[in-house]
Amino acid sequence: MPPTQPSITVTSSNKNVSITWTQKEIDKIEYYKIYRSTNQGATAGEDFEIVTYIPAGQFSYIDYEVDYGFYYNYFMTAVDVYGQESPNIVTDSVASISIKTVVVNKFGRLNYPENL
Repeated sequence: MPPTQPSITVTSSNKNVSITWTQKEIDKIEYYKIYRSTNQGATAGEDFEIVTYIPAGQFSYIDYEVDYGFYYNYFMTAVDVYGQESPNIVTDSVASISIKTVVVNKFGRLNYPENL
């Protein structure tokens, strides 16, 4: 059975987005994949691309490739030692994937779209 999707939190400061996460059943996780889209309201797999791979045991990543005024949508998956990836919208049509959307404003602070 594939691992569960990590639970992520996003924050921002000084023109970057910081992503932290927690993961259940971490003993068999090999690495994580962080996906990102700059399409406002992205929900489809073709809107996302892999930003980076993170080794097991690390629970944070800073995305410095962001610009002011753009929407950034993130989700993550975990890949276990057997090569099984947690459900994701790129390869599966899974409606329950947690996508976090943020907008970086001109002061480098994080705005959530519902507060704009």
